[in-house]
Amino acid sequence: MFDKKWLTVKRDDYQVDVSESQDGSICMLLLKESESRPFLVMGLPLYVDYYTVHDDEGGFMAFASHKRSAKTSPSWGTVSTRDFGDEKDIEEFTKRRDEEVAKQIERKRKEEEAQRKKESDD
Repeated sequence: MFDKKWLTVKRDDYQVDVSESQDGSICMLLLKESESRPFLVMGLPLYVDYYTVHDDEGGFMAFASHKRSAKTSPSWGTVSTRDFGDEKDIEEFTKRRDEEVAKQIERKRKEEEAQRKKESDD
């Protein structure tokens, strides 16, 4: 969240396969620990699939997803007041995430199936 606006950040934006055979056996996270403060620097992966504008004089940054981007444009939101540290919250989050991933996989499968059917009919 930046200035009450949510940006989409995907796992693949921060995960890179560094294995010699590119088989996913060794991965690296593209996060950097700050040398002066207790936080992680998100860096360039945050910018993936966004057009960005840096206005140093005006003191702001602007983000917009481009037309081929799978990400949504930034949206207004609020900072959560909940602490997501206990096991119940983590289990709940994981269950919802897994359900959403399953829906996305099914949606993609149906799209691919429809495309194959269309191509075979032509």
